[in-house]
Amino acid sequence: LPIISNSSASFGNNSFTYRDFVKQKANSDSIYFDFDGLISNMNARPSINLMAQTDLLSFGWLEGRYYLSANITEKFALRSRFRKELFEMGVYGNGPTIGETTNLGDLRLNMIHYREYAVGVSRGFGCKLNVGISAKLLYGMENIDIDRSDISFRTDDVTFDLTGSSDILINTSGLDGFTQDSLSRFSYLFERGNRGWAADLGATYNHNKHWSFGLSILDLGRIKWNYKPVNYYNQIEEFSFKGIPISQFFVSSTDSLQDSFQNLLDSLSEIFSIKQRNEQYSNALPSRFYLTSRYTYNKNNDVSFLFMGSFFRGRFQPAASIGYTKRFNGILEFNANWSYLNNTLANLGTGFTFNLGLTQFHVSTDNLIGVFGQYNTRNIQFRAGLTFVSDYENDRTNYCDTDKDGIPNKKDSCPDEAGPIALNGCPDTDKDGTPDRED
Repeated sequence: LPIISNSSASFGNNSFTYRDFVKQKANSDSIYFDFDGLISNMNARPSINLMAQTDLLSFGWLEGRYYLSANITEKFALRSRFRKELFEMGVYGNGPTIGETTNLGDLRLNMIHYREYAVGVSRGFGCKLNVGISAKLLYGMENIDIDRSDISFRTDDVTFDLTGSSDILINTSGLDGFTQDSLSRFSYLFERGNRGWAADLGATYNHNKHWSFGLSILDLGRIKWNYKPVNYYNQIEEFSFKGIPISQFFVSSTDSLQDSFQNLLDSLSEIFSIKQRNEQYSNALPSRFYLTSRYTYNKNNDVSFLFMGSFFRGRFQPAASIGYTKRFNGILEFNANWSYLNNTLANLGTGFTFNLGLTQFHVSTDNLIGVFGQYNTRNIQFRAGLTFVSDYENDRTNYCDTDKDGIPNKKDSCPDEAGPIALNGCPDTDKDGTPDRED
């Protein structure tokens, strides 16, 4: 179903919760910002991630050994990383670091909004292996990419002047001249000219009737940003900053706050020699990989294990999960899982899938605390969708026949031993009409 067939959103950071920062005064309804508490809980390299996507249109079709699929999906992702010292500087100023050299580098951010047009195919080989690939044409809409941000400075212990070096490169596309009216223009939806390619790759291997394993790599690709690119950069081996006179900040008593702030930005831009150019650039999608295994106890119960990894500007971000699935008569499927996400173990999730006639509804989250107690968690994830499913339980040609007796495993009571159709595929050594396992 358009728009509502599959939508998801997630937020996560590796350092703090809302309650670490916003506190309530004792015996009062008033709140205050606890910067000390926030900094004490902060990781040395804090990261913040936000992702959201929705299928505008999607379908899949099973035909023989092949499963064919296609989708048009709107995607948004924001990934960021910075140094704890940068936040400490904003809260405490440079007083605690007088006479010392402070490194504020390693500030990285990538915000990307794009649409993908994808077609995919997967195929089973024998009874054990299934391989799939999805090819994607990408249409980029907006992007902010801090490619370099290496800044270090020293505070003189006598004059308090700042001296240091700076190497910055910030690329943007689609933001120059962007207004709310832009969202309703045809050119915004289809004519921005930011193109790219990507692929999903995956395979599953059924080791035996109990164990299966999987490997996948998602969103492996890049977008080239051609539409109104603006690049901000500098490369200063040594700068000197003596502060800004108050008379320059407030040029006259008639200046508005906005004018005064612009005066400050102009002065900082001149001191740090921020330059601007308009060059095309490209960057990679937020790709990730998954390793999975599943132990199937019977057709209604299984346990799954998952490890996910992604890279952002040279740093590895892992996650892991263990889950249990219970099925009830093909109508209801229940899942519960526990996960390690963003340096925290407090992530208990659950999900449901309902098969009702021609419709299937699913809803899930990796963190119930994030859904119902969002102020006390680092992670919030949610996924839901309503889909049409036809011919779901009808008999289909089954190409998997382990014992080669002409009866597919799905209907074979003894899939590992050859036997006649009359005995549901179970052997009868003495030919007395009773299968060996009951004789």
